[in-house]
Amino acid sequence: MQKNAYAKINLTLEIIGRRRNGYHSIKSVFQEISLHDTVIVKESRELKITFVPDISIKQSTVHKAVALFEKKLKKNIRAEIVIKKEIPQKSGLGGGSSDAATVLLLLNKMYGNPLSLNEILSLAAKIGADVPFFIYGKRAKVEGIGEIVTPLKSSILYGLIIFPEFKFSTENAYSLADKIGNWDKGTYTERLIKALELNEDIGNYLYNYFEKVYRKFNPEFTDFFNKILLLSGKQFHLTGSGSALFYIAKDGEITEELYQKLTKEGFHIKKIKTVV
Repeated sequence: MQKNAYAKINLTLEIIGRRRNGYHSIKSVFQEISLHDTVIVKESRELKITFVPDISIKQSTVHKAVALFEKKLKKNIRAEIVIKKEIPQKSGLGGGSSDAATVLLLLNKMYGNPLSLNEILSLAAKIGADVPFFIYGKRAKVEGIGEIVTPLKSSILYGLIIFPEFKFSTENAYSLADKIGNWDKGTYTERLIKALELNEDIGNYLYNYFEKVYRKFNPEFTDFFNKILLLSGKQFHLTGSGSALFYIAKDGEITEELYQKLTKEGFHIKKIKTVV
């Protein structure tokens, strides 16, 4: 069995506050995009997990997904799992979370669907904050620490992803956010959802709390961000806690022109469209 594990972008990402246990509450619109890893699962005499190319992680989200699935079924999983990687690590695109969710879905199918959707979602929440979203996929409002997922109607949008050479740590990003505080109220997300429902141009409704974090604490990000704006004349936005930046629009011709222009400038860039 084979299934695409799609990347995501955050059309909004608001941090609502910090909980007593150290986790942060968010309100966000997640959107799957065409960039994807490929997950292959087939029956085998023993469990074997392979990443191509190798990601040098011995205990990945996929390993965690398999372990939780085994524990739930109370049996050893005998499967060969191959993840062909295209989504860069530490980019804010959710590659590891998407891989884990896809493995859960494929294993459940291979074993005859023993787990309900709610049971799969429960396992997903134990793996990581973004994993429940990828069980649903496409577009959704995501709240809490990522476990509250409300599917939304998806629509075709076209975009670009730019990959800087530098990477960000999610843990460090939230630590820096704590220094700023001044938490969001959830209004950016609700305004964006309304704009999507009305089929408006959403450019003015995109938002990510971490952009102000990096502008304050990371000169390298600020310089890169400003350089793209100057060269393209378009507003790119951070996805997740970064480091990838995206531009999204209803017009595919505009994104093609931007792609050609920024490619000539030497940026590592990919064309994408939304998953519907």
